[in-house]
Amino acid sequence: MDRQTLFTELFGNSPTIKILEFFIENDLYDYSKSDIFRATGVARTTIQSILDTLSKKRILIQTRKLGRANLYKLNRDNLVVNEMVMFAVNAITASAKIEIESLSARAKSK
Repeated sequence: MDRQTLFTELFGNSPTIKILEFFIENDLYDYSKSDIFRATGVARTTIQSILDTLSKKRILIQTRKLGRANLYKLNRDNLVVNEMVMFAVNAITASAKIEIESLSARAKSK
């Protein structure tokens, strides 16, 4: 996934940022390493290392096992996670408002 989003524009295109963005955008469910790999393109060994780090920091939690796969999701009981999600939502909303204002100004000048 090499698409540039507001989140990656602001924070870089590192594997950790890609994984955080994936979980913020897909907050309702839990996901396996394979799901994360398919969505982000981050190497599986890198994914495991990042999952370990984010789990130790209680940003992600392991929710269950499905066969041999561990599933993870954002830890919404963590204040830092909730602030990250709110920041992402507010940044996207502000960016959309700026884009709409810009398009409106261009339309008026024609």
